[in-house]
Parts: sequence; C-alpha cells; structure tokens
Amino acid sequence: MRYLILFLSVFFTFDSFCTTDYISEIRIISKNYVSLWKDGHSQTVHSACRLAKYVKDDLQADYLRFPVANSFYQNNRSHIDLILKHDSSGNPIKAPLLVLVSGIFGEPFGGIASHLVKRFSDQGFHVLSLGNPLGKSNLVDKPRYPLAHFIKEARAYYEKIKAARINLQRLGLIEGKASIYGISYGAFTSAVVKKIDRNEHIKKLILISPPKNFGLAITNMDNLVKESKKYKNYPDWMFPLMSIPFCLNPPKKLTHKKAQRAKAIFTFSGFQRGLADQISYADKLFHWGFVPRHSKDAYNQWRKNLTFNYYFENFFPSLKRLYYSPLANLFYWISLNDENVIILSSYDDVLNNGVSWPKHERIFLIKTGGHYGFANSEFYERFLSLAGNWLKI
Repeated sequence: MRYLILFLSVFFTFDSFCTTDYISEIRIISKNYVSLWKDGHSQTVHSACRLAKYVKDDLQADYLRFPVANSFYQNNRSHIDLILKHDSSGNPIKAPLLVLVSGIFGEPFGGIASHLVKRFSDQGFHVLSLGNPLGKSNLVDKPRYPLAHFIKEARAYYEKIKAARINLQRLGLIEGKASIYGISYGAFTSAVVKKIDRNEHIKKLILISPPKNFGLAITNMDNLVKESKKYKNYPDWMFPLMSIPFCLNPPKKLTHKKAQRAKAIFTFSGFQRGLADQISYADKLFHWGFVPRHSKDAYNQWRKNLTFNYYFENFFPSLKRLYYSPLANLFYWISLNDENVIILSSYDDVLNNGVSWPKHERIFLIKTGGHYGFANSEFYERFLSLAGNWLKI
C-alpha cells in the first residue's frame, strides 16, 4: 500500500510538472513574440496571405465525411468531417480526439482549418473538424435554429462531438476525453460547448482570438465598415490586389494610407463580403425572401452595405437581445478556475476593442498580432507544438 501511495504521488506530481512546464514555455514565447508589421490589420493581412495551406493528400491520415443523427437540423441529421490517424498498413489507430471549430464562415478543411488539421494530425490526433456554424458545410444541412444563435449552434455542434466520440469509443479508436481548439467566432462557440458538456465528453479547451464580449465584437466589426466606407464600392477582385504589398516584408515606415488599406482589406475581404454572401446563400436555401433580388443594382447595393446590425434587425431581431445580454460574455461560459482552459489573443485584436483581459497565468496576450495575425509565424508553430503536448496530458 505504501508503494502504491508513493507511485500515485510521483505520477500526479509529474503530471502537474508537465502541465506547468508547457504553460511556462507558452508564456515565454508569447512575451518574446515580435510581429513583422507594427500595425495589427497589416499583420493580419500579411499572415492570411502567407499561411501554409494544405490539401487532403498532404495528410498522413484518412479523411471521412458521414452523416450522424442530429435533431438541430432538418431531416434530423448533419454531417461530420473526421480525420483518422492510421498505421503504416493503413489501419486506423487509437489516438486522442481533437475537435476543431473554425473562425467565421470557415469550412472543415478550408484555408485556416487545413493548416491546423495538418499540424494536429501530424502530432498524433484524430481531428473532428467542424468548420464554422456559418460555413456552407454546416448551412447545407439546414439548421433549424436562427443563424448566428451561438447557444443553439453550440448545442448542434455538441451533438456532432458526442456522436463522433461515442462511435470512436465503440471502435476502440479513442484515448480519453476530447479536447476543443476554437478560433475567433468558433472559439466563443467552443466555450459554450464546454459549458454544455459539464466534463462528460470534453476535457481541455484552447481558445484562439476569441471575442471577450460577442455583442461588442460585432459592433466593432460594424464600426470598421463605417471607418472604411470609402472602399465599400471596390469590386471583390481589388482586395486581393491591394493585399500584395502586405504579403511581403514590411517597409521601414508604414504610412497612414497603407494602414487604412490594410484595415479595408481586413474589413471587406475578411468579414463584410463573406457575411453578405453567406446570408444571401441562406436566404435562397431557406426561402426567406429578405434579400433584394429584383435587380442586379439593388442586390449589389445591399451586399456592399450589409452589417451585422442590419442582419439582426431585418432577419432575426431576437438575436440582438441575445448578443447584448450577459450570455454574450465569454466568462459566462468558462471559468479561469478551470485549469483545462487556455486563451491566446492579442492586445490589438479589433474584435476586443474597448475591453480588457484579466491577468491570469493561462491567458496569453501578444503585443501586436491583430486578429489571428500571428498565425503565420515561428511563434505560432511553436505554440501549436506546446499546445498539442499540453492537450495530451
């Protein structure tokens, strides 16, 4: 009995040491990170065009897409995208499960997601890649709930996670509980999922660039549209062209004009046009009839002027009450007393203009990173390695 107690003491001490060690390393690299561009919007645009992207053939794993029962969707089913690790003979192996929830409009294996699926798969995880609730892969299953209702989106995603984990358990292909890695909008959704779960299927949670207050975040995004209004009539193809200088290393001096261009690229190419296109797609899919289609000019004017606030007021007014309620606060859903939660963000993330983060050993803030603008960096690659190790403890 004495030896058993000694063994358990050593085991849990070692486990605690490893956790502390990874957290300390993340803290060190976060403090030492220096962005190439000294402006958050410029750094975000730079990162987006330089981030490594992959195709499914790059994975040393099997990519599966299949339906699961889910009452939050019409026809009572939805689809999940699962990346399974296999051995040298091609047989699936037992591995930990990581759930990836992408940023706004993201697809299960679109740009940013493909980078993370590749990284975590290479680290030995099965990856359940859910995309974003506002991505077409989710919309095509026809959710029953109002789009952007983050609580119902989280409940719908939770059903997917449960189905995947239970089936992998039955097949003997999973180790322990699942972990979630959420980005931006998907990070907030992930926090709600963790709260709903109550530690049944999910253990650890990593939130990357989450909105601290969702209502304020969408107000900040709408404000960017106002601030960049002189660019709103630019055709879509102009923004990639405008991005080219930001794909290179920065000049010695960043002019005000160039910084404003970066803000406009981030605003229209990164959010506003995507929001309009997804709402237009949903309007057709669900036969809402709210989008003006009687003339090309009317549609183009609607598309160029759309904001989150317009969507709330004209499509689902009840959502506005949700986004400006206490439920829109990230810390309503997570607790810093939970040692299984990590947050990584930037001081200059535009989503969080007007808010401050509490000082905490598991909240990591870099000085200049914009909104997920640190993704294309040695720092982030090192963070992903440390995060993967921390998730496996």
